[in-house]
Amino acid sequence: EPQFITPEGYENNKEYIHKLLKDGLSEKIKTGHISQEDIDIYIDRIHTELTLISDKGYVDYFLLTRDFCGWAYENQILQSPGRGSAAGSLICWLLGITRVNPIKYDLFFERFMNPERIKEPDIDNDFQDSERQRVKDYVAKRWGSSNIAPCAAYSRYTANTLFREVCKQFGVEFSKVNKIAKTISGHTSLNKDVASFTDIMEKNADIKEFVRSLPNDQAEEFVNIIDTVIGNVRNVTIAGGGTIISSQPLHEMMPLRASKDEGIITEWQVDELTKMKFLKIDILGISTLSIIKQIMNQVGMTIDDLYDMPVDREELSEEEQVHYDRAYQLLQEGETQGIFQFGGSNITRCLQKMIPTKLEDIAAVNAIYRPGVIKSGAMEAFLRRRNGEEESLNDYHPLFDDILVPTENIMIYQEQFIQMFNKLGLDFGKADILRRIAETGDKNACYKYLDDNLYNEPSRMALSVDETNKIVNKVIEAAGYLFNKSHAISYSQLAYWTAYMKAKFPEKFIEVMFNHHHGDQDNQAINLNMAKKLLNDPVISLGNI
Repeated sequence: EPQFITPEGYENNKEYIHKLLKDGLSEKIKTGHISQEDIDIYIDRIHTELTLISDKGYVDYFLLTRDFCGWAYENQILQSPGRGSAAGSLICWLLGITRVNPIKYDLFFERFMNPERIKEPDIDNDFQDSERQRVKDYVAKRWGSSNIAPCAAYSRYTANTLFREVCKQFGVEFSKVNKIAKTISGHTSLNKDVASFTDIMEKNADIKEFVRSLPNDQAEEFVNIIDTVIGNVRNVTIAGGGTIISSQPLHEMMPLRASKDEGIITEWQVDELTKMKFLKIDILGISTLSIIKQIMNQVGMTIDDLYDMPVDREELSEEEQVHYDRAYQLLQEGETQGIFQFGGSNITRCLQKMIPTKLEDIAAVNAIYRPGVIKSGAMEAFLRRRNGEEESLNDYHPLFDDILVPTENIMIYQEQFIQMFNKLGLDFGKADILRRIAETGDKNACYKYLDDNLYNEPSRMALSVDETNKIVNKVIEAAGYLFNKSHAISYSQLAYWTAYMKAKFPEKFIEVMFNHHHGDQDNQAINLNMAKKLLNDPVISLGNI
């Protein structure tokens, strides 16, 4: 791993990051993001996070990430408020890596970096896609172009793909092939053992019957071809955002290969490289950030103006509250064209039913508009309760009222699971481990984990074993579709930013959207319709609105 060079005046990087965190905390207090009465809470959280980061040897990783995020900030390159579980880290917020206060939104560091399991922290960084390459070029210049490379990703032949391909070679009718292929899982993990086609056939009556219908010599050849090829590499791509940084030239330590678009890339995949303790950073691009930045440039708005803009109505001036109200009015009315991740018609209808008035409402829609939640009926139940059409009852235990009331007494976030079992006696790290076990649907494994980590210490228990097990039986049904709240809050803030731009600067928003989708007739038709609604039937001509 590369070592972050300690600036002059500091004995080591631990001392340096401590100074950065102290400055970051002071700045947040000065700007009113942290109240005087809550300072001790933040200091305790800093101590907890920094102890684990330091003990695990990841101080340099956080400093390195802060370095290129800081360079982007200084060069007016827009970055998203956060992505994934990293928004649950207070240290990331204080270092300027993320723009979300985790304590304000009940986000947990243990969801990002769990002391109970050895796993490298993974900070995903979204930048405006028009400037993403500049950030990557800076990192290459900072650490040496021979010491940095994107990671390869191998797509492999799956049983589904091979079944279709081999059937095509054998001249089997497409309709027959398609019907059977739909019963075969098309996903193959890149780094796990792959089940043979023979094993799959034994558990799938449709496949077995099809193979038996083939002539004997063809049947054997059919199965042998798929069993031989399944799991082998089909083609090589580049991992989205994943880049390896080393303290010495990569060609001295690993095989590399030439890529058409990205120059030199690693032959090994991300999982293999991280197991060997190579440092991976993620530099990703989002077009929405480029759109926002173009609008900002045209209206004279700086990155500081956007980053410092409150997302709570009561913290805004009367003038800005007008734009806040208009932004949420657009969301309530379903005018979501151009709004980050809310452009689809189905999620827009869900948003309208929510009648959002604050950031947490947008985040809830992000969490409940998921296949598992929809299939379980929890999404519709949430919306009925939200609109007073169904009584909002806590079916778990009164102990969890403060956790569940904000989400209509329906568990929708992974962080809620962690909070609930923390109240039952597990520490946050162990509660997150239990959540991962519960996601598998294995009740017995959950009971075993509680036997080993909670029931063996009765003094820590808030409820009896029977009561706790009853709660496990209920939550395990929801565990598989719970959403990462850190990610939901981060991306919902980005959605609000786009809604704010659309509300406050409608002409510029429309203009930038037209230019951004130049040549895309479908999107231009959507933009034209949006312009007519937003600008009250404007006159639109080439180069002018």
